[in-house]
Amino acid sequence: MAESLLPDAVLLVQLFKNAKIASLTVLANASEICTFQNLVVRLETGSGKIGPAAVLQRLAALAIPSLIADTLALGEAVAGDGRAIEYAIWRVIQDTVPLEAVWKRLTRQQKESVAQTVSQALAKVQEFYLSDPEIIDALQDTPFFHNGRRVIGAPEYGYHQDLSDFLCDLSSSVQLNGLPTSRLARDDSGFLVESFFSDIGSASLTNSSLQVVEESVVLCHNDIEPRNILVKLTNGSDNNGEQQSDADATVEVVAIVGWERAGFLPFAFETAWKDLLLGSRNFSYDWYCLFKQKTEGLIRGQDGACEAFITVVHTLVQSKQRQLTHDVDEEVRQRWLEREGLVWGRTNPLRGYVLGVDYPPGPFTDKDDENLRIQVQRDFGLI
Repeated sequence: MAESLLPDAVLLVQLFKNAKIASLTVLANASEICTFQNLVVRLETGSGKIGPAAVLQRLAALAIPSLIADTLALGEAVAGDGRAIEYAIWRVIQDTVPLEAVWKRLTRQQKESVAQTVSQALAKVQEFYLSDPEIIDALQDTPFFHNGRRVIGAPEYGYHQDLSDFLCDLSSSVQLNGLPTSRLARDDSGFLVESFFSDIGSASLTNSSLQVVEESVVLCHNDIEPRNILVKLTNGSDNNGEQQSDADATVEVVAIVGWERAGFLPFAFETAWKDLLLGSRNFSYDWYCLFKQKTEGLIRGQDGACEAFITVVHTLVQSKQRQLTHDVDEEVRQRWLEREGLVWGRTNPLRGYVLGVDYPPGPFTDKDDENLRIQVQRDFGLI
C-alpha cells in the first residue's frame, strides 16, 4: 500500500463514529497504524489480507489466549478518495516493548527463557487438530477453506490445494522477468529444482517425502522475529529499551503480534524462510540460533523429508536472491552474512546458517548495521 494512504475524515468517521482521534503514526511502508486512546488500527487497500490474518490470530488465541492481543473489530470502509480500505482494530498492550529493543542487553539466561516461552507457545498452536469442527467453522468464508477442505498457504504466499501446487507457485514467483533464476521439473518420482548458479546447485524431493511434509502442515506464524514479540521487564528496567539490563530482571513475554504472514504450512517452511530472511528482517544471529534450537522438535517428518523440502525451498529462493544484484536490501543482506561469517549448512538444513571457519571480529552494533546500509547505498550511487 502506498505510504500516502492516511485515514481521512471520511474514513475516521466510519471507523470511530463520533470518537476523537488522539494521534496518527505511520509505522511501515505497507501499513498505516492509527493510535486511538488504547486502540491500534491497521489499514490496507483492499488486498484481502487483513481479514484472513485476523481469523488466524483469533484461532491462535484459542491455544495461547494470554499471548494474543484482542481483536476488537474487522471491516471494510471507503476513504474520501473512493478507495476501498480494509481495517482491523486491536487493543494496545500497555507497558511493553518489542523484544528487539532490549534483546542485546539481556543475559544469556534471559534470552534462553524468552526463546523457550515462544517455543512452548508455538507448540500449543500446533496442537490444533485442523479437522476439528471449531477450526473448520472458523475458516468458513475465508481463503483458507475451499471446496470443503482446508487449503495450504497464507496471504503472503497464496492459497493452494496441496503442497505440490504450493511448490510450483513458489517456483514461478521467484523467477525474474527476462531473467530466470532456476528450473523446477517434476516426473513420476518427484521434484527436481536446478539453480542457474552452479555453486547453489540442485535439490530433489521425492513424492513420498512430499507426502510426509504435507502431513505436517500446521498453523504457522511465519514471522517470529524480535520485533513481533512484546515483552515486559520488571525489577531493573523502565522498559524504554535504553537502560543497561539488570541480570536479576524478570523478562515476561506478553504477546506475539504481527500475524499478517500467518497461514497453514509445514513448520519446515517457516524455519526455511527464517534462514532466507536472516540479515533483512532479523539482524540478531543469537536470536536466530536460539529459535532454531528451541523449535527443532516442532519440525515434523522423518527419513530426511523435511530436510529435503527445506533444501528445495532454499535452492529456489537463493537463486532469485543471487540475481538481485542491484537491490539494496538484498545486497545489505549478503554483506551482513559475510561480515558475520555465516554460511548455510547444506549438510544439515535444520541448523540453517552456521559460523564459518574464520570467526568474525564482532560483535557488531546497530550503528554498524546502519553504516553497512549507507555504504551499500553509496556503492549503488544512491547517496
